[in-house]
Amino acid sequence: MFDNAFKFCQSKDNNIMYSDRGTAQYICIDEYMNAPWSGELIIKIFLSFGFIFIIPLSFYLLDSRKKQ
Repeated sequence: MFDNAFKFCQSKDNNIMYSDRGTAQYICIDEYMNAPWSGELIIKIFLSFGFIFIIPLSFYLLDSRKKQ
């Protein structure tokens, strides 16, 4: 993954220094490594919506079984 980040950020200037954060290339690599992946983000969204609907549904099903 670091090799991909390094290739992605090679166009950034390595001579520009930003205070304590390092050069522009280091900052680009850091942002590339910490960026959320779109696939991971989609999975998290579906899981959160799933839990929102599954938990009330399970309570409903448990309650309906108790009444029978």
